[in-house]
Formats: sequence, structure tokens, C-alpha cells
Amino acid sequence: MVLASLLEPLRVVRDNTQADLAWTVLSFTDSPITSSSGIQVAPDCCIRNAPASDLTIIIGGDNFRTEVEHCKLGSRLGPLLTSGAVIGADTGAWYLARLGCLQGRKATIHWHLHSEFAEQFLNVDVVDENFVRDGRFW
Repeated sequence: MVLASLLEPLRVVRDNTQADLAWTVLSFTDSPITSSSGIQVAPDCCIRNAPASDLTIIIGGDNFRTEVEHCKLGSRLGPLLTSGAVIGADTGAWYLARLGCLQGRKATIHWHLHSEFAEQFLNVDVVDENFVRDGRFW
């Protein structure tokens, strides 16, 4: 649902204005990603083969706690985090904080994780807002 909620407005803008917008769905593997509702999304490619981008959106999903600890985030996400704007949607901020991208920055996360996020990442200025922008990071 988070993916569709983010992409659908971009599709409408692209289709109605002929804006030069395109997106690539990435995952840590080439395997389909299963959403919390059981819907499978086939990635366009693996993160390690990702093209350069002007915008990277990280969507964490429900298993973010275990995934963030067991995958090599820095080596896999690093190139995507060094250019353009970066959005941590839903639990994506957890990944960004674990990588140190939010250290000393304002950030927010889904309301039911707000306290836990603030306790886990003491060097992040966690604010109670719907969205936050601090430099390139949203």
C-alpha cells in the first residue's frame, strides 16, 4: 500500500503533464517482494544493479527490525544514498538511521514506532510530525 500510495500521484503527474518521470522498483534480491497484505511485487532489478537516481525512496516494511540487522545495508544502499533526495517512507527511516544518514538530523517515523525510534537512535532529532525534511533527507 505504501508503494502504491507513493507511485500513483507520480503516475498521474507523468500521464497528465508528459513530465519525464520514471521509477525502478528495487529489492535486495531479484525475488518478488511480499507486502504485509500478501501482494507480491516483482522488482525491476536488484539494488546492486540499480541505476543512478535523482530520488531514492526507502520503504522498510513490517520486517524492518530483522532486515536492517541482517543485510549489508551500507554496501547495498550506499550508492543510492549519495546522490539526489532520499525519502524514508513508513519504516524506511529506520534503515536510514541505522546507516547513520540521519545522525544529527531531524527525522520522523510512523506514529506507532515514534518512541522506540527515538530510544534506538539517540543521535537523531526525532520529531512528532507527518514528514520532515533535513537537507537531502525526507
